[in-house]
Amino acid sequence: MAEPMLLKSTDTQTVVQVGEQVYLPSALHEAIVSFLVINRDSINKHLDSKKISTDIMSLISGTNSRIMQPGRAWISGQVSIKICLEFVPREQTSASETPDQDRFPIDAATSPLDDLRAT
Repeated sequence: MAEPMLLKSTDTQTVVQVGEQVYLPSALHEAIVSFLVINRDSINKHLDSKKISTDIMSLISGTNSRIMQPGRAWISGQVSIKICLEFVPREQTSASETPDQDRFPIDAATSPLDDLRAT
């Protein structure tokens, strides 16, 4: 099985194609976080209905908390929501399936990703 790759929001060298569009991981990350922020009132009401006594903004930025694991004492720290984008490569099933990098060699000096990176 192929190893999953985490797409960090700070990565400016990698792009991901979803449908016909190509994005930097930071653009996807920002869209998801901004959706949470814009809808915070609705999310907070939902958290409250589930008897969760914190708000989404505190969870995004990190809120003081404690954790206890079996056989261990309480540990103080922070809990926060982290948005994680993961890419899982498909297994190649035949010799005719070649990675795009083999079909389209790229000169590092003139990368077609330069336009995306500049934004």
